[in-house]
Amino acid sequence: IVSVVFLIGFILWQILKADSLIETKIFKTNSFSFGVVVSLVAGAALFGSGAVFTSFSIKVLNLTLLDTGMLYLYSGFMFFLTVFLTAFLIQTLSKSPFTTIPFGLGGFSFSMYLLSLTSSQSGMEDLLAPMLLRGASMGLLFLALTIIAINSLPKSLVSYGLGVFSTTRQIGGIISIGVLNALITKDN
Repeated sequence: IVSVVFLIGFILWQILKADSLIETKIFKTNSFSFGVVVSLVAGAALFGSGAVFTSFSIKVLNLTLLDTGMLYLYSGFMFFLTVFLTAFLIQTLSKSPFTTIPFGLGGFSFSMYLLSLTSSQSGMEDLLAPMLLRGASMGLLFLALTIIAINSLPKSLVSYGLGVFSTTRQIGGIISIGVLNALITKDN
């Protein structure tokens, strides 16, 4: 709660202050503002699901750290492949970045649904497909979202916008991990 209050206070200070740390004019671009909000939520979903999945796989399924790490490695490999697929679709086939976003969001949601079906009797083989889908979905989502947000900025603000964009994803993830770990710890 204290962190959220300070974050809101910091944002308000930056908006009202003439010589601010953050260039607030980048948020006047609708595509960038949309991208930042979706990135914040997607970061929360990605990092939060990662925190919960790790706890679940180690504490409930009694998987080793190596097995859990291997699932993340496979997921990361799928992310890597679908980032290239997304780039190919956008650059070579001239598809709109908006083309892959629904598949990314839908795939991520479905992977979370599949993971919700697991139980204490599940094993690596039950987790592999949802984790592969999770990684692939994030690859379809994040590159397209970054392109949409950053392409709308003037060239002089692109590097600055990338920093803000990436930071919001990290902030969403950190808040999500903090809240979910607090809830997990409270229930134990």
